[in-house]
Amino acid sequence: MSTSPPSRVPFLRLALTLPVLVGALWLVFARTDPSAVLQTWTGVDLPWLLASLAVMTALIFLRLGRWALLVRAVADVPAPTVGRVGLIGYMAIDLLPLRSGEFVRPFLLQRQGAVPFGAGMATCVVERVMDLVAVLALLLTTLAFADLPSMVVTIFDRPVDLAVQGRNAVLAAALVFGLPGVLLVLAGERGESTLRFLLRPLPAALGRAVLGLSIAYRDATRAIGRPRLLLQTGLLTGLGWVLNAVVQWALMEAFGLHGFGFFEVGFLSLVVAISLMLPSPAAGLGVFEAGTVAGLMIFSVEPSLAAGFAVALHAVHAGVITVLGLLALAAEGLRFSDMWRRKAPDEITA
Repeated sequence: MSTSPPSRVPFLRLALTLPVLVGALWLVFARTDPSAVLQTWTGVDLPWLLASLAVMTALIFLRLGRWALLVRAVADVPAPTVGRVGLIGYMAIDLLPLRSGEFVRPFLLQRQGAVPFGAGMATCVVERVMDLVAVLALLLTTLAFADLPSMVVTIFDRPVDLAVQGRNAVLAAALVFGLPGVLLVLAGERGESTLRFLLRPLPAALGRAVLGLSIAYRDATRAIGRPRLLLQTGLLTGLGWVLNAVVQWALMEAFGLHGFGFFEVGFLSLVVAISLMLPSPAAGLGVFEAGTVAGLMIFSVEPSLAAGFAVALHAVHAGVITVLGLLALAAEGLRFSDMWRRKAPDEITA
């Protein structure tokens, strides 16, 4: 039985993300000259562009290796299956609105690798928490070492410190992603008993599904929490964020944006990452560009050049991820719609 999303879901996503899309694109292009934006692309230094694409490809496979370590900690899934599912999932995260692609890897792990959905979801949550910790560390580092102008702006006659608000956004996201897992692990058997009690008013089938998900999630989080594994994946996370900065630095060189140091480029990565915490439209369209332009304009980069670079940076990210994801989709013999379909509705509790 197909369990694809109801037809009303795309319209709900559109309603939620359309204002964000329109507002973000207005911020990106309101003060630009279209001909000047196009001109920024004609003068791109091709070797630096190819270098940016190569580092982006390396970054994706590094993230894939990190996730494979987490998956192998909870289930014995063949490496080729983990690799293909990971590439498909990263493509889904990048293309689907509201980050709904985060659920694709757990769905496909369950379908292609017989991994309980809760265990697969735990690997993705741990991965996100690691990235959020890295973003927070990057925030603190860039504020300490980057050569930044004042980040206090006036919004509706009220001064707003962008550094403080960015830190608060990262901390809030870390709590949302990480706190449920921490509570489940700390509660142990008592938490399971409490959950059983709370689920009694629900229909039996739904209660079993929620309980099965929770137990699988808890057990997977415990398995992932081994010190050696956390150290390995933590080092890969740090290296991944360094490569992410290198992607942007190489592309900045391609566009003639010279003179940016490591911490300044790291700050730009940070602004883009925080902007993507907004309810992003499909492919992060507009939000990614707005974050990039906002970061560059803090350094007084001309709006048309900033907009041209932002579109190119998004194309590098989305282009490489999409090509690799489509190749993996074909290798698994799946269609695009199969990314969110299960064979049967009760498989989620397997």
